[in-house]
Parts: sequence; C-alpha cells; structure tokens
Amino acid sequence: MKIKQVTLKNIRSYTDGTITIPDGRVLFTGDIGSGKTSVLLALEFALFGARRGSASLLRNGVDAGEVQINFSVGTKEFEIKRVLKRTKKGVSVSECWVGSDGDLSKLSTTELKQQVLKLFGYPQSMLGSNPIVYRYTVYTPQEQMKHIIQTDTETRLETIRKIFAVDKYKLIKDNTKVLVSFLNNRKTTLEGRIYDLDEKKQALELKKQEVSKVVLEQQTLKPEQERIKTLVLAAKQDREKIEQTITELKDKKHQLTLIETKQEHLMKTIQDCKTELEKLTKELMVLEEAVEGKETVNLDEPINNLKQELMQIEKDVETKQKIQYACTHETERAEETITKITELDECPMCKQIVITEHKTKIEQEQQQIITTQNQQRLTLDTELGQLQIKRENAKTKQEELTKQQQEGLLIQHKQEQIKQLTERKQNLNQEREDAQKTIASMHDEKQQLFTALEQWDTIETKFNETKQTEEEIQQQEQIITVKVARLEEAKKTTEEIIKNLDVEIKRKEQAKTYMQQLSELVHFLKTDFINVVQDVEKNVMVKIHHDFDQAFRKWFGVLVGSDELQVRTDFSFNPLIEHNGYETDYESLSGGERTAAALAYRLALNQAVNAMADLIQTKELLILDEPTDGFSAEQLERLKLVLDQLPNEQVIIVSHEPRIEQFVESVLRFQKVNGETVVST
Repeated sequence: MKIKQVTLKNIRSYTDGTITIPDGRVLFTGDIGSGKTSVLLALEFALFGARRGSASLLRNGVDAGEVQINFSVGTKEFEIKRVLKRTKKGVSVSECWVGSDGDLSKLSTTELKQQVLKLFGYPQSMLGSNPIVYRYTVYTPQEQMKHIIQTDTETRLETIRKIFAVDKYKLIKDNTKVLVSFLNNRKTTLEGRIYDLDEKKQALELKKQEVSKVVLEQQTLKPEQERIKTLVLAAKQDREKIEQTITELKDKKHQLTLIETKQEHLMKTIQDCKTELEKLTKELMVLEEAVEGKETVNLDEPINNLKQELMQIEKDVETKQKIQYACTHETERAEETITKITELDECPMCKQIVITEHKTKIEQEQQQIITTQNQQRLTLDTELGQLQIKRENAKTKQEELTKQQQEGLLIQHKQEQIKQLTERKQNLNQEREDAQKTIASMHDEKQQLFTALEQWDTIETKFNETKQTEEEIQQQEQIITVKVARLEEAKKTTEEIIKNLDVEIKRKEQAKTYMQQLSELVHFLKTDFINVVQDVEKNVMVKIHHDFDQAFRKWFGVLVGSDELQVRTDFSFNPLIEHNGYETDYESLSGGERTAAALAYRLALNQAVNAMADLIQTKELLILDEPTDGFSAEQLERLKLVLDQLPNEQVIIVSHEPRIEQFVESVLRFQKVNGETVVST
C-alpha cells in the first residue's frame, strides 16, 4: 500500500486542501501545531473510521467536513471518502464511499471497514476493535511510541499476541475449555437419560411375553368363534325366509284390503251413476221441450251491414255540421262587415271620405251573402233531421237483430247441452256396466287371498320361535366377540408399549453411544488437542520472538552504534538493556537512547509482522511520527543508516528537525497562515 493523495475539507486547520504524497522517503516538516499530525490522523480516520477523539477532527464552527484519500495496493488504485457531520447529538460519520478507477460506491461504516480489512489482508476479528496491526506496524502516534516498552509485562505480551494474531491460540484454548465444560454437561444429561436402560430392556421382554400369551388365547378362541358365526348365519337365513313369507302374506293382506276398498268404491260409483242418470234424463226432457220447433238463423252479416250504415250516417252528420258551422261563421262575418262600413266615414288607409253609394253597395253584397248562407243552413237543417231519423231507425233495427241473435245463441247453447248430456248419459251407462263386471271378477281373487291368509297365525308363531333362537345365538356371539375384542385391544396396547419401549431403548442406546463418543472427544480435547495447540502456540511465539529479538538488536545497534550499550528481549518481550555487561532499566537511559530503543522496538515489530504475514498489503508503507526526540547529532546521522536499510517503498517522517531533510527524497512544508494550514514543497 502507498498513499497517493489526501484531500481535507474542514478538518482541523484545513478548510479545503489536497496533499500529494510521492513515493520514497517523504518528510513532513513544520512548527508544532502546523497540521502535520492532522494529516496522519485523518488518514487513519479515512481507512478505519471514527475512534475516540475523532470528533476533534471536524473544524470548529462548521457543520460538515470530509476526508478523501487516494492510495494504491499492488497495481490497483483506490479511493476512500468519509464525511463528518455535526448534529445536536454530536459529531458522527454521515456518509462513506469507496471505489477504484473513479467508480465510487456508497457503503455503511461497517461495510467500508470490512472492505479495508480485506484489502489490507488484516484479520476480520479487528472489525469491532482498533486496527492494532496498522497502529504498531504502519503508524504509531508520537505519544504512544514508548508506551509498549514502558507498560507492564502482561499488557505488553497481550498486545504482542494481538499484533501477531497469536491471541487466537489463547482463544482456541479458552473456547476448548468452554466446549469441554459444555460436553461434560451434555454427558451428565445423557447419563441421566440412560440410567434406566437395563430396566427398559427387561420391561420390553416382559411385554413381548404378554403378547405371546394373548396370541395363544386368540388362537384358542378362533374355532369357537367360527362355529358360532356359522350358527348365527344359519339362524339368520331361517329368519329371513320366514320374513320373506310374512312379507308376501302382508302384501296379500294389503291386496285384499285394496280389493275390498275398490269394491266399495265401485258400488258407490254404480249408485252415483244411477242417481246421475235419473237427473240427466229429467234435464234432457226440459231442454228438448225448450228447443222444440225452434231454428237458429245466422244474423252476423245483417248486423255488420247495419254497423257500416250507422258509421256512414255519423260521417254524413259530421260533414254537414261542419258546413253548417262554416255558414254561421260566414254570416257573422258579413254582419260584422255591414256594421263596420255603416259606421265608417273615412278610409283608414288612404284617409278619403267614404261615400254613401259605396257603403250601400258593400252592404248589399254582404246582405246577399247572409241570405245565401241562411238558405244553405236551412237546407242543412232539413238534411240533418232526415239523417237523424235514418240513424234512429237503423239503431232500432240493430237492437232487434241483436236480440234475435242472442236468442239464437241461447238455443244453440241448449242444443249443445243436450248433446253433452246425451254423451254423459252414455258414458255413465258404460261406466256402470264396467264396474259391475269388475266386481264380478274380484270375487274369485278375494277367495284366493282368503285361502292364502289362513296360514298367517302358524307362520307368525314360527317366526317368533326362529327370532328367539337367533337372539340366543347372537348373545353367545356377542360374548365371544367382546372377549376377542378385549384380547385384541390388550394386544394392541401391549404392542404399542413394545413399540414405544423399542424406540426409547434405541434412543437410549444412541445416547449411550453418543455419550461414549463425547467421553472420547473430551479426553482428546483435554489432552491431545490442548497440548497440540500449546505446542503450536509455543513454536509460533518462539519464531516471532527470535525474529523480533534479532531485529530489535539490529536496529538498536545501528541507532546507538556502541558496543557498551546492548539490548535484547526475554520471552515476554520485555526489553532487557545491558550497559558494559550490567543490566540497567529503561528509565536510566538518556532521552535519545530511550527514543532509539522505542524506535528500534517499533521497527522490529514492523519487520517481524511483515515477515510473518505474507498476505498483509501495508508492507510498503511506514510512518514515523517524531522519531528523533532527544537524538544527538551522531544519532541523527545514524538514522540515515536506518532509513537506507528499510525495505519500505514509501516512508513518511513527521519531524521538525531540519537535518532530516538531507535524508529524504521529498519534503512537504506545513505552515499555518491566519489559522489555516498551507502545504508547500
């Protein structure tokens, strides 16, 4: 991994600035508080998100800020952006973006951290914690450089184990203990399940013997049950035969009842026919006397002709009344004209005086019209009177013809009645004869039925005896059936118990087998597995310690350059310092020597981690924050020797020491102007 560019907007002393970081050794130089460390903190924030104190990154007096970094991993370039936002609740990350080749995707803070860990080859177990590998290999803040040396042994060893991911072996052992405890509890539970296994097996054997006894008893009862079934079937067949005979006799009895009922009905029919015939004879005599000597004439045509004549008369009357009305109207109009002309002295149109001769002429003309209309009206009155007489005569004749027609219809109706009554009389005579013949034929049939019904009492007695015999046999069958059913129910119940016991025993056998397997597994985990994990952990720690110790000695020797002062570490990674062969403590060293020891310890960690973890992608980058605090001029020169031996392709050094500018390839100068940081080369 190599940093290409860092863009800061409203981050501490930066309002909007982009810092391009070249490859090789790069120096961040400037006064204290000029914004050098802010770039490194912003870089860590962009990669791993908010940590305690991240809220201080947002510039005072603004509501939003952002950090964007461009970096490369191998041959591929990436871009990450995080946005800070100030709300009533405080400062938080509002947006996260990641992508490559200019194609950005928006992710949650957790998703972005997952991608960064995966990209750098860091373990995913760091997702919910601080990026300790990055902190102790790539960038350690100035105030924390000496912390790992000065802390207590247990804390230091725990930190080392986390850096090298050796803490997973402790986690494996702890989890193994938890698993062993769980398995032991499981074994105890299984022991409680199988304590009565032998009792269940004995109970199963007893139940199987009970089933055998029931089966034997069932086999003994089977012949008797079959014999009784045969007797029941025979008794049933005898009863059914007698029931069939009784059914037939009941049918005959019913037939006899029907015949007697029918005879009574026929006798009544004969009597009714006789009565009705006498009545019809009298009615026929009356009707025949009524129509005797009378004939019917069809008057439909004369009546229709009279209707047509009346319609024509009505039309003529209507026409003459209209003419009469017109004459009256014409007369009234002429009279009105005479009145107007008599009173007229001046023409209303031309305003000329109307002469008497002209008035007289018009009056004579109108008088002639009145005379003509009166004559015509008199003629019309005469004609209307004649039409009225003609209409009355036609109506009178029409009424007479209608009356004659009704009398003819009455005669026709009576003649039709005579015809119907005559036919009814013939039908009644025929019906009476048929009834008499039927009664005669029923007599023989009744005699046959009487003969058949004479055996009714004998058959009924035999039926009762057969039914009683059948019931007695059925009682015997019921007794043996109940006994067989009880045996079958007992058999089923016992077989169900056997089935349940069998299932339960199988489960207990499985539990027993599983318990034995658990015992073997617990023994393996407590002895072989734990020992193997401890051996692996020990070998890994020995290898880590060896590589670390060699690197620690090397870098301290290069920085100090004196055989009088030497360092090494014990197996707890405690730094052991010897001065002229005598052991001394860290606090007894000079300020430059303490800084040299801390820097050597830090470089040793970087070298050992990068050597152990092939998949880590941050090997190319190293950030040194004020690594020369208290260094003498000679130690500063020796720092160049260290830098020359470092394998990292990009080394960023934060320092206000001017002499270091001679050791690097690029210098970025940080200066605060009017409260804002300005970066120059």
